[in-house]
Amino acid sequence: MKSLVTILSMILFLQSCNSVTTYTDKLTDNERRIIQNNIQESIRYIVRVTEELKIDSVLNYFNNPDFAFIGGDGKYFDFDDYSSMSRQLFESLKNLKFYRMKDHIQFLDRDHVVYTWFSKVDFYTNEGKHCIIKNLATTVIFKRIKNKWRCVFYQESNYAPEILVDHYG
Repeated sequence: MKSLVTILSMILFLQSCNSVTTYTDKLTDNERRIIQNNIQESIRYIVRVTEELKIDSVLNYFNNPDFAFIGGDGKYFDFDDYSSMSRQLFESLKNLKFYRMKDHIQFLDRDHVVYTWFSKVDFYTNEGKHCIIKNLATTVIFKRIKNKWRCVFYQESNYAPEILVDHYG
């Protein structure tokens, strides 16, 4: 009897989910294309200034009261903690390069987009170590704030970097 109630509850829940019209159904193809272009332009900018190690320009996209970051190790950071951690990281790097492998945009509504990006990262530390992250998955929730796309959630999933060359050891 208990399993029958569970099954019926699940069926009712699934039917109610299917009967709801999502807001994204109201977005026209042109609106989707414009949002997609804006998000891709934002990502290109973020990647470029990250590779140029311009930390203040990078942090500009994340600086808002809703921001949350979840690192590859599962740790949570608010904007202030993320800013401090990022500044320390950037100070330790000589250079950095991303290689985009794949990306995906999911529209939640006119003002919220989930962007998932898969890449490889190649970098050198100031100590002369050449490192690579072979598979980095990044999930970003963008929110339109004052007509500009800003990141309110950012999560990275990856293994620890592989050290390819240690010039000093």
